[in-house]
Amino acid sequence: MSMLYFKHKEVDVMIMEVGLGGLLDATNVLNYDLSLITSIGFDHMKQLGNTLESIASNKLGILKSGNHLITTVDPKLHDYFKDDVKHVPATMMCITKDDVNVTQDLPLQIMYRNHIY
Repeated sequence: MSMLYFKHKEVDVMIMEVGLGGLLDATNVLNYDLSLITSIGFDHMKQLGNTLESIASNKLGILKSGNHLITTVDPKLHDYFKDDVKHVPATMMCITKDDVNVTQDLPLQIMYRNHIY
């Protein structure tokens, strides 16, 4: 329903959360330029696998050729992500906790392709 609503409204930007994993998720029918993977953990192991790499592989299933990926996953997984992203092909930006400074009571802004959201 939400996808139809946003299509009807002709929005410029839509943020859609993947339901389970990524590879087989219904959101893969959408056309998008930017994907965000925030963390990889041992949840939904029955569906996604029992190693961080297998869970990451499933989550990386959201990537499409030409996409941009921003990730805040544990740096131990960065090389694994880079290998997968290279085969799509897509681009990737890894952000660690040392890269950001969170200040309370300020609005969150995202800059993408010279636009601030």
